[in-house]
Order: sequence, then structure tokens, then C-alpha cells
Amino acid sequence: MKSIFGITAGVLVVLLAVSCSQAPKPKSQPVVKPVYHAYLTLLTGQMTGKPGWPQLQPADFTLPADSDVVLTITSYGDDSAMVSAPYDKVMGTKDGQELVNGQAVSSVPLKQIAHTFSIDALKLNLPIPAVQHHKGPVVPVVVVAEFHTPVSGTQTWQCYAACGTGKSGWEGSMVTDGFMTGKVTFSNR
Repeated sequence: MKSIFGITAGVLVVLLAVSCSQAPKPKSQPVVKPVYHAYLTLLTGQMTGKPGWPQLQPADFTLPADSDVVLTITSYGDDSAMVSAPYDKVMGTKDGQELVNGQAVSSVPLKQIAHTFSIDALKLNLPIPAVQHHKGPVVPVVVVAEFHTPVSGTQTWQCYAACGTGKSGWEGSMVTDGFMTGKVTFSNR
């Protein structure tokens, strides 16, 4: 009886040791990068004291590299401007859409576009509708979109709605850095 008890106890110790040495290892958790939020404001020339010269502020800015970014553009642009296809379509965002005043859209009718925020190198295009005219204070249009940034570099953004001066609308603010064109730097420094 002692030998059976001894053998049983020995087997239990061995089984316990084996089961402890082969305990499941915890699964590693994926690294989740935070989503970065950036905010831009599009002002009319009347608001900045330079009629006919709309301006996106800030025009030159930095975003984190290789990151998901939620960009919010608050626009006071109150006139539609000539823009050609394909700049009526949302491009380069996570789901091919943007939110315009909270409503998901994949395009904006050409005749309703006041501006675009476009980075050709990223194939990113956000059409921005004109503010609706009504009595009372101006209610801005808010455009929100999410996209992924490149690992590094500096890219030019441009508005492709002819919202500047001159007969074509492509003079003045359209070709002047700091107004309807600027630079976006992608860096983690």
C-alpha cells in the first residue's frame, strides 16, 4: 500500500510539474497607436481684411508621421467656386468619406464646393461645401476626415476650387503660400 501511495504521489508531482512548466503564455497585445487630431480654419478674405483672399489657418503645419489623423476643417467660405472633377470626390480617407456637418458623404456637388483641401502626393482630396446663406450669424461648415500619414517628408497642399482673384480665380491667394496653398510636414520629432 505504501508503494502504491508513493507511486501515486510521485505521478501527481510529475504531472503538476509538467502542467506548470507548460502553462499557456499570455498573448502579446498589439500596439495601438493613438489617433491624432488636427484642426484648421478656413477664413474669408473679408474676415482677414484682404477681400478676395481666402485663407486656411494654419497654412503650414506638422502632423505625426505614420499615424492615423482626424482632420477637422471649420470653413466660413461663403461662395462656391469653379472646380473640376475629380475634386468633387472624397479621396484618400480611411473609408472614402468625410463628414460634412456630421453627415457622411463621398462627394459634394460641384456647384456647392467653396474650397478643397488636397495633397496630391497622398491622393487626398476633401471637398468643402460653401456656407449656406441665411439671416443671422454665419454658421460654418465643418468637414471631418480620417487618413493615414506617410512615414516622413513635407508635402504641398492646395485648394483646387478657383477661389482666388483674377478672371480665372487662380491668382492671388491660390498661388500664395500661406493662403490657399501651404506645406504639411510629417514628422515624429
